[in-house]
Amino acid sequence: MLKAALIENGDLGNRRHFVDNERIVYRHERIARGWTPDFSGDDLVVVPNGADHVALYRAREATAAVLARGGAVACFCGCFTPWLPGTVWIHDNSCPNREVRYHVVADPLGLMHGVDPARLSTESHGISGWWACGYLQTTYPESVVLADTWQRPVLIADTRSTPGLIVATASGPLGEPDPAAADGGGPLRLYRNILRAVAAHQERRHD
Repeated sequence: MLKAALIENGDLGNRRHFVDNERIVYRHERIARGWTPDFSGDDLVVVPNGADHVALYRAREATAAVLARGGAVACFCGCFTPWLPGTVWIHDNSCPNREVRYHVVADPLGLMHGVDPARLSTESHGISGWWACGYLQTTYPESVVLADTWQRPVLIADTRSTPGLIVATASGPLGEPDPAAADGGGPLRLYRNILRAVAAHQERRHD
């Protein structure tokens, strides 16, 4: 079973999207003034939408320690400060949102197995897309899993820059509010695949 630290700003709504089950148990890590997190007992650090990336930048050494010992970080919120090695989120709404579509670039970890990229897009009031307001800029192009219509990275899985595993999205909301729910081939399936990849990475680390 994975032990995960769930980063919180006090938005209790996030708790409903990350529920303990037989695969994972969450420890709620609340950001507050003078925040100095200790992730030494965690296999995974989960950064959901609405995270405080200024605080995460200040605490970047704690995150670096997780990755240095082979742990994992999964960030589902645009990381606009450089606290993740080699990756930063770029705000960009210069492309027509209604034209956003996604395609797989490379997927050695199987994150997109059984996932229909079309199921990651939503349309409302002429705006479409899961990551409609930006993309990821990465130093490691070989880590790009998913890109958009304009070849901008929106999902990366990096196993090369550190001994750990970094999975980052350009703000795509992920989680598992109901562990018994059918995955539907969309975001829920993707999140479960990420958890499986993290678990596999941990098993290899302990072999």
